Amino acid sequence: MLAERLVREFSRIVVAVDSSSATERAIALAISVARGNDAAELIFCHAIGVPRMLARVDRFADDYEVALDVAREGARSVLDRCVALAGEAGIASRSCVRYGKPAGEVAMLAECSAADLIVIGNHHSDKLHRILHGSTRDETVRASSIPVLVAAPYKEEKTSL
Repeated sequence: MLAERLVREFSRIVVAVDSSSATERAIALAISVARGNDAAELIFCHAIGVPRMLARVDRFADDYEVALDVAREGARSVLDRCVALAGEAGIASRSCVRYGKPAGEVAMLAECSAADLIVIGNHHSDKLHRILHGSTRDETVRASSIPVLVAAPYKEEKTSL
C-alpha cells in the first residue's frame, strides 16, 4: 500500500504559492496528498521577492511603500483563498508571507517547520527566460533538503470548431 505509506509520510506540507495559474495545480495536488491523513497540515507560503519588486518599481518611478503594500495585499488574497480551499477539504492549514528570494524562503520555511514535503507549481517558460531570470522551481529543488513535488500545469483543453 504505497499510497497509504505516502499519506503517513507526508503530514506537514509546505505549498509555495503565488498569483499564477500554476498555483492552482499545486494547491490541488497538496490537498490530494494530505487528504485522508488526520494529522496533515498544509503551510501555504507566498514569498515576496523584494529585490525584483524594487527593480520593477525603479523602472516605473513608483512609490516603494505603495508597491510593497500592493504586494502584501496580493499575497494575503492568495493565501486566504488557499486556506479556504484547504478548509473546504477538511485539512488543517496556515499561511505566511515571507520576504526574500522565493526559493530560499520556501526551503527555509520547510526546514524551520519540520516539513516532510514541498509542493510547487510548474510555470511554463522557455529556455531563454530560465537562463536570464532563473527558475524558482529549479532553485527550490536545489535549495531544499526535503522532497519537492512539482505540480504539472493543467493541460489546456482543445476546442473543436
